[in-house]
Amino acid sequence: MWTANNATTASRWTNQPAMAAKYATSTATRGNPGCTAADGWITADVTTLAQYWAGQKWNTAGMGLRASSESDTLEWKRVNSANNTANQPKLTVTYNYRPSDGTNRQAGAPFKSYAGVWAVNTTTPVLRDTFTDTDGDQVNATFQIYDAATNTPITTPLGEGLLLSPYGEQGKPVSVTVPAGQLKDGRTYKFRTNAYDGTHYNLNWSPWTQFVVDTTAPAAPTSVASSTYPEDWVGGGAGTAGTWNVTASSDANAIRYRLDGTDTDGDDVPDSGAFSTAAATASGTGTTATLSATPAEDGAHELEVQPVDRASNLGPVLPYGFIAGGADVTRPHTVEIKLPVPNKDAPEPTYNNDPMPAWGWKGWGGAQSSGSNLPALQKRVFTSGDMTVTLTPKKERSLAGTRKAARQMQAQAAEYPDPIVTAPWCQPSAYGEAQKSMFTRDEVCVFIDAKFTAKTKIVPGVDPITYQADFEVAFMVKVDRKGNTIKTWIQWNPISNTFPAEDFAVMLDTADVDDYLVSTCYTDGCDGPKSFDWYGDPYWKGGNTAPNQPNDSHMLTGTASHAWNGKVNNAAGTKDADLSIDLPVFFAGSFDTAVEPPPLPGGGKGGWEDETGPFVSPRINVRCDKVKTYGTPGCVLKDYVPGYEINSAKAPAAAAHAWLMQQKMPGNYGRDPLHPLQYLPNQERNAPNIVPDKENRKVICPRTGKGKFVKHPSTGTFDELVSTGTADTKSCDEYAFNATYQSGGMPAALGGTNPVGELRGAECVQTYATKSTLYNDLRYADPKWTEVCGRSSMSGWINSAAMNRFGSTFAPEFRVLDKDEYWVDIKGLDDCDAAGVTVKCELKP
Repeated sequence: MWTANNATTASRWTNQPAMAAKYATSTATRGNPGCTAADGWITADVTTLAQYWAGQKWNTAGMGLRASSESDTLEWKRVNSANNTANQPKLTVTYNYRPSDGTNRQAGAPFKSYAGVWAVNTTTPVLRDTFTDTDGDQVNATFQIYDAATNTPITTPLGEGLLLSPYGEQGKPVSVTVPAGQLKDGRTYKFRTNAYDGTHYNLNWSPWTQFVVDTTAPAAPTSVASSTYPEDWVGGGAGTAGTWNVTASSDANAIRYRLDGTDTDGDDVPDSGAFSTAAATASGTGTTATLSATPAEDGAHELEVQPVDRASNLGPVLPYGFIAGGADVTRPHTVEIKLPVPNKDAPEPTYNNDPMPAWGWKGWGGAQSSGSNLPALQKRVFTSGDMTVTLTPKKERSLAGTRKAARQMQAQAAEYPDPIVTAPWCQPSAYGEAQKSMFTRDEVCVFIDAKFTAKTKIVPGVDPITYQADFEVAFMVKVDRKGNTIKTWIQWNPISNTFPAEDFAVMLDTADVDDYLVSTCYTDGCDGPKSFDWYGDPYWKGGNTAPNQPNDSHMLTGTASHAWNGKVNNAAGTKDADLSIDLPVFFAGSFDTAVEPPPLPGGGKGGWEDETGPFVSPRINVRCDKVKTYGTPGCVLKDYVPGYEINSAKAPAAAAHAWLMQQKMPGNYGRDPLHPLQYLPNQERNAPNIVPDKENRKVICPRTGKGKFVKHPSTGTFDELVSTGTADTKSCDEYAFNATYQSGGMPAALGGTNPVGELRGAECVQTYATKSTLYNDLRYADPKWTEVCGRSSMSGWINSAAMNRFGSTFAPEFRVLDKDEYWVDIKGLDDCDAAGVTVKCELKP
């Protein structure tokens, strides 16, 4: 097969077109009986010849066919010509169109261009282009990337800035991702493309397309203002449209905004609700935009404003609070508490572990308990037959018993067991007042009247005889807040004895099997009953020398020691109730007498009605725990209510706010030990399994939903107090605190005692603190003083300074667990009168 000149009408066998070059050879033959009987096709591959024609770009071309040797008869063949009626010779060509130039070069994300330059918000952007292929072949593309300023290629595995895409469907984009480490923020790059369909490349590179790398988000707007709805103030009203003028940085080309976004994941941060967008225009050195929105109802609202740059980088959300409608802000204040300048270096006050009355002290004087199950101040009677022991807790020891105990201590016998509670409030005085039944978080000193009566058996016609011995008992318990020891001390002081004047008339812990006295630490978490180590004889001779002057007046004093063995309710748990255990401590015993009953008439032998049964003193409620955040395990007297003191000199606004609500809110929570707060620790530890500063706080100081908190524009801040060098912020201070069961945000279903209603924090007393005064907030109605909570707009530094020691030192020191009671002491407001509707005074720490 040869390339030949084109045939013409003059072409003849003897005038053949010239043949220039041989391109193919075929040895196939048909029709000769020596080969095959039938005629058939013979073929040759003339691809190179067709390629030659295409390369010459000829419209027509000639082909010649001849034997390799025209003189060799063995190579003779006869073939059909084009004018044969059938099976004319033919040329079959399989051809391929090259893929097109790229039609849509883009860079992203976000795949947006400005003035012909694409902006990307990542240093590993996606580059893409779209190619068509007439044959419908899949295509891939070679991308070449240069630094636009230096006109040099970036570094790629293929070299020369080249990246190869995977194959993709023609007519749809194919893409590459620029490898990390090659592009830099702020620089401009360019790229071009070339397509390949698996057979042929496009013959040309595309034009260059530029893109700029911009990974820096725009700054927050420098100002947002509205004449209809001034920031943090009142204005307009439901259904009244407002406009806001926003000034932003020069790289912001749009402003997104949303009014009253909603919260769907429970973190009180708006995450739902459509944003609107306003275009920004250049103005001076920045940009400006005008927004429009309409609040649907009166009350607090929040407009979120967020700048967007050319690469769709989102800047910080700037919340803008306002109150639609609102109260008359020109009326006088009903709360006005003057505040001193905060003293950052004011010494921290000590916590309150002062002794309090024991034995159900909350019921004394008509005051009612807030819910503690404390032992009642009442008799405990133990009777077996007609022998009875009566134990009566006492508010205070008799003055005579106090003096007698003081004299015995002064004697200082070597073997006398020193009292385990040595604080002055528990020590007897030879000249002062009578000792009181008191306790602290780790020590208790209480007094009990004990009466032992024995009655002879009833015989017809004979009056029974009753003998009685009266004692005054002093009982002390001391626990270790950083250890496992539980010590007890007891002292029996005889007051009267009408038994016959015989030795062993009254026996309490002798070798006799019928009488005993033990110190008891109950439950399997402790080491059980322990015998007292006595000083003095555990028995008394009967008889009185005069009324209430027994013949035998010696005092019986003893000590015992217990140890918590480390057992808790559920060592595998995390809740405070799991990692603690109650260990009630008390004394128990049984009296007996060696006195023989009087003989019966006629000489018969009398008898006692029965032996006394065991008696048990009121319990001292000891609790031990292994709460991890408190470090070393330890024990406390859980019924004691410790006091936290706010540093009024350091955080005067927070102190004044807490004091105001303690005095005025129903329940007076936290005002004193009779009106305590209950601690709600973190989620890992509390029984309701909630996050207090999330669930409770978002109800009282919400950013979303009803009752939004809008900081007051006159809130005083103190940048000079912030040690980190950052600016102070305005914050929402709530009372009762979010970490209490008295928080208005704590629902009753989870144990809350003081929940707000549907309007949440808007139902609280509203106040704000300037740098010098705590006022009621005139944007809202005046307090009715029936509100169950308070929230105040105040300095964030002051707010946190008021309670920052609670979790770090107070709670660990007193081992305050879930639902434990405590109160909050606030100094400097003793001269303030909170009885009226108006409260105006001065805090003087």
